[in-house]
Parts: sequence; C-alpha cells; structure tokens
Amino acid sequence: MKLSVIALTTMLGLAAAECYEGFWYADRNTREPCAATCEVQNGGKCILDCPEEIDPNFPLLCAATCQCS
Repeated sequence: MKLSVIALTTMLGLAAAECYEGFWYADRNTREPCAATCEVQNGGKCILDCPEEIDPNFPLLCAATCQCS
C-alpha cells in the first residue's frame, strides 16, 4: 500500500509540473490570465506582445504567450 501512495504522489507531482505553451489576450498591466496560468501553476514565463500604439478596439489587451523554461 505504501508503494502505491508514493507512486501516485509522484505522478501527480509530475503532472502539475508540466508547462502549457498557450496563447491569450492578456491585460497589459497585470498580464492576467496569462500570468496566473503560466507562471504560478506551470513555472513558465508570460511574454506580452503589445504594440506601441494602443488599439482603440482593445485598449487594455495584448497578445500573450506562455514560454516554458
């Protein structure tokens, strides 16, 4: 029984450590939801791609990607 508990804990730890390289439209100031999903849960880095000029249709949003380390 002890071996199965250890094996289960190891598998859950490995599953939680996976990094998901995703794409979001994120807030340019807080980097959410990219930062919460990518950095906090998966150990990656949220990279914003904000244009110099603010788009009047999407004034607060930028394209964001998660980069796994």
